[in-house]
Amino acid sequence: MNSTERKVSVFLRTNRIGRDSGIVAAFSGGCDSLCLLSCLAALKVKVSACYVNHGIRGVDELEAEIALNRANAERLSVPFTVRTLRPGEVADEAARRGMGTEEAARFLRYRELEAEREKLGFAWIATAHNSDDNDETTIMRFFQGADFKALRSIAPVSGHIIRPMLSVPRREAEAYAAEKKLSFSTDSTNSSDAYLRNRIRHILLPAAAEVFPGYSKALASVRERADAVEASAALELKSEADGGFSVALEEFSAAGNQARSEAVYGLYGKIFPDKRLNKALVSSVCSFGASSRGGRMECAGAEAFKRRGRLVLRRAAATEAWSIDLAGKSGRAVLPTGDVLLWGAEAEAAADEGEKARCARLPEFPGGFTVCSVSGGERIKLKDGGKTLAAALRDMGIPSADKLRVPIIKAGGRPVAVLGRAYGGSDRVDVSVRRDALAQFSLCLYIIVKCRGGEGSDSA
Repeated sequence: MNSTERKVSVFLRTNRIGRDSGIVAAFSGGCDSLCLLSCLAALKVKVSACYVNHGIRGVDELEAEIALNRANAERLSVPFTVRTLRPGEVADEAARRGMGTEEAARFLRYRELEAEREKLGFAWIATAHNSDDNDETTIMRFFQGADFKALRSIAPVSGHIIRPMLSVPRREAEAYAAEKKLSFSTDSTNSSDAYLRNRIRHILLPAAAEVFPGYSKALASVRERADAVEASAALELKSEADGGFSVALEEFSAAGNQARSEAVYGLYGKIFPDKRLNKALVSSVCSFGASSRGGRMECAGAEAFKRRGRLVLRRAAATEAWSIDLAGKSGRAVLPTGDVLLWGAEAEAAADEGEKARCARLPEFPGGFTVCSVSGGERIKLKDGGKTLAAALRDMGIPSADKLRVPIIKAGGRPVAVLGRAYGGSDRVDVSVRRDALAQFSLCLYIIVKCRGGEGSDSA
């Protein structure tokens, strides 16, 4: 087995294409399709060659080509079939669909190949697209103004169609044919610049190679990124109750490197919409997510960890005490944790009726109030008795990692409320303040909106 046959073998194994499942090989008789047919025959695959006669070239050329193709198929011990379109069918199809001759011929060719597959009861149709075809397609779509998704690679598997030679450059196929002493036919239309793909092949790519010798690698990089965007779209990012975002570990581990990177960028972007992870950190998170190890890792203000079969990224817990002074009957403030406090009319406008019933209501504080993290041994008097703020958070079941994230409302220098509902606990108000509040004509609503990136923050 030589290197080209090995590439085809790896493709079949990777994509679980059984050697006895039956493959109709699209066989024009050119170098690429003959190389593919020879590889499939060498690998003892159940294969039948199908030549589609479009009837758009001279009769003598077509008859010579068919004779050569039949001889090559016999040499390889592969059944050979010719399917012939009716005279003028390509032109009629092009006119009917408003497309070019090349595109109409392709449409009809696949129709005939599918009919042959169904007739034989085979599972697959194999075409001989190679890596150069990928470059030509990328260039063509780019200059036609296609969106980014259209710049992705030619699909290796699409329905019943497989393309086992996408990793094989055209020059390698030519070297294979020479090594095996295979005589292939040359379609006269391949030299005509009347066709767009031929103009790209004969004019544009050689010019690109002169200016950018490494253009093929650059195009492959663009395709990988477009492939990753498409693949990562299938990796569903879900919001977590603690304000983080997550992706299923099984799907994440099975995805390619680029798709995993796009997923990590997506997770981080939901937490910090205006920041972007550097490549080194993305690579580290990808390696962590795809590995079997547990624990946590820090990454630029966020932390990554695994929980219940999912890779979770969330804003890292605050590690230092914080405090800010606020005033006014209504407003919003971004806390040092990144979460947002709404009070008064701002809170009333943002909260639904259920939230309004469950969130803290306090009297207005004309002299302003303070929002801070828990500190020291400060106490609050709740319905179930007086206790330290730390004990109140512990009783709510709030994780110790989130302890410094929970906002404490202070007025007159003493704690009057704990806003714990957004963090898995509840909003608790000092009983003396609640008693005073009942006598107030107007109460002020306080809610926390957890920082959840750009998907529309969720009220706590």
